[in-house]
Amino acid sequence: MTDALVAFVKARLDDDAQVAREACHDLSGEWTTQDTYPVAVVEDPESGDAFAKAVAFDEGSPSEQQAAHIARQDPARTLREVEAKRQLVGIFEIAVRNEALPHPEHIQGVYPPAVFISGYRAALEYTLRCFAALHADHPDYQADWAPWEAENA
Repeated sequence: MTDALVAFVKARLDDDAQVAREACHDLSGEWTTQDTYPVAVVEDPESGDAFAKAVAFDEGSPSEQQAAHIARQDPARTLREVEAKRQLVGIFEIAVRNEALPHPEHIQGVYPPAVFISGYRAALEYTLRCFAALHADHPDYQADWAPWEAENA
C-alpha cells in the first residue's frame, strides 16, 4: 500500500508542477492583482515590462476576491509547494527504509531509536495520506488512503 501511495502522491506533484510551469507562459514574474488587470504577471525580469502578461482580464469576472485567490496561486508559489512536498515524500521513503533496520544507530541522541523511527514514519505517512486526499477526485485515488480520524489514531 505504501508504494502505491507514494507513487500516487509523486504523480500528482508532477502534475501540479507541470500545470504551474505551463501557466507561467515562460515568464518568471510574480502574479499579482493590479488596477489594470485583475490578475497580471508583473516585474518580469527578462522583458522589464511591468505588465508582461495579463492572466485574467476584467470583463465582470473575476471578482476582487477571485482575483486575489488566482494571484495567490502564483505558479512560482505552487512550484515551491511541490518542492516542499517532494522533500517530505523523500524523508518518508528514508523513514520506511530505516524502519527495516534492526538497530538504526545512525540516529544519534534518540532513545529508543526504534520508537522514534516508527513514530516518525507514521507521522510522515499521515502527511502523505493528507497530500493524497487533496486529489480524492482523481480516478487513481484509493479510498483506503484517506487520512484516519485523529480520535481513531
